[in-house]
Amino acid sequence: MHNYIERRIEKRKRVWSDIETAALGKRPLPRGKHESQERIELMIQSISLNQQRVIYLNVMNKGAISNVLPQACDEVPVMLDRYGFHPVVIGTPPPGATAILFGSWPRLME
Repeated sequence: MHNYIERRIEKRKRVWSDIETAALGKRPLPRGKHESQERIELMIQSISLNQQRVIYLNVMNKGAISNVLPQACDEVPVMLDRYGFHPVVIGTPPPGATAILFGSWPRLME
């Protein structure tokens, strides 16, 4: 375990050194194999050109998942179009999923 922590510290130092070197313009920013895909371009296209698409976003529940509190934040499918963001109503999850949610986050359940 001790060796693992030292390796993680060394890796973090190397990553920050690479980022600093790139920020100074001495070489390109290193690209990781697990980069997130930014979807802002898709969102702008959907709204400005009325191109309907569904993406998954974190939104306030507000009834999207019926047995989760409205003020909870959920990751649900969201329809995008020229009128903005429209979370898709999931309804009540199957009993197994509800049990997992209730066991993990009982304060979020109604």
